[in-house]
Amino acid sequence: MEAACLVRFKYRMLEVMSTAHELKTYNERFADIAHRFQDKIAIQLKSPAGYTKTTYGEMYRQVQGAARALVAQGLQRQERAAILSENRPEWVISYLSIYLAGGIVVPIDPQISQQEWRRLLDDSEARYIFVSGLLFPALKQAVADSPLRERIICFDPEPSGASAPWTLTRLVASGQNLTPAPPCLKASSPTPR
Repeated sequence: MEAACLVRFKYRMLEVMSTAHELKTYNERFADIAHRFQDKIAIQLKSPAGYTKTTYGEMYRQVQGAARALVAQGLQRQERAAILSENRPEWVISYLSIYLAGGIVVPIDPQISQQEWRRLLDDSEARYIFVSGLLFPALKQAVADSPLRERIICFDPEPSGASAPWTLTRLVASGQNLTPAPPCLKASSPTPR
């Protein structure tokens, strides 16, 4: 799923790159894609209830909100933020949010041990970590004595009955309410239709 989402997104990026030479940065190109294809499906996930679909416009709003919140919370350019999750749409949202905020993404394989997670998090000096609700309890144990325990952003609202410092939904909402936008994100807003 994750690979298919990124392939579709990369295809749209190549399409924009070949037609819009005045766009210089990835953030500008992403904003242009979100504007030009705002009603097109960017990500979809099959579940027992059917497909959950996210358009480019909605994905951009979520990414922009999370990126603004990360910057407001102190993520600096070139600082690292990790993602520990199975394949799902929130993985893509988190990846693009970190990138849009100027951070470096540290993807962590959910199939390795908790000790290896901790070593990778410590070695990478990740300041934040996005995690699925399924993996949240194990991650919480792995970082129990680390400052990172206060910088966990969980994809799911109530992961296994335990509370995370942040949920992705809350992070997005807090970023969308920031006025004005952090300086590094001001130039990446798409022009309204």
